[in-house]
Amino acid sequence: MNKITFIFFLLSLTTLSAQDDVFQIARNGTVAEMEQLYKKNPEVIHTQNEYGYSPFLLACYNGNAKMVSFLVDKIKDINGISKYGTPLMAAVYKRDEVIVDILLKNGADVNKGDEGGTTALHYATLFNNTAIAEKLINAGAKANVKDRSGKTAFDYATNYKNQKLITLIKSKAL
Repeated sequence: MNKITFIFFLLSLTTLSAQDDVFQIARNGTVAEMEQLYKKNPEVIHTQNEYGYSPFLLACYNGNAKMVSFLVDKIKDINGISKYGTPLMAAVYKRDEVIVDILLKNGADVNKGDEGGTTALHYATLFNNTAIAEKLINAGAKANVKDRSGKTAFDYATNYKNQKLITLIKSKAL
């Protein structure tokens, strides 16, 4: 009987510590869980994990739209860049139109590039995502920005022979 009690105790501790992990909560937790952490320490949302990711970036990447909505007006920098890009790039990469909309509505910089100069529009074009590319262009994304390899979003659309993207970029972003 004592062994069972001890195992239950250990499992309870594991669950409690997992609930306090701001990064795990950002990925797939609830807003209520994040609110508890935020009330204890508002700076917790600005921390970065060992890979340089913020809770906000992880919420964007993991499609936690409710969390993104909760955090978006509390974070210091909506464009907070990691070595793998911005929250907007994460949402574009994951093809998450809801989060893209939240970020654009809250002033995400559509022309900010990652370490390679790649912008969210480059990614939308690389993934042949016309719907997100149009959202980005309507928010002011420039199609003539060159990445590190010297290519623009228009170049990628042309390389992939995506006529919808070619037409969209020609008509609205060039």
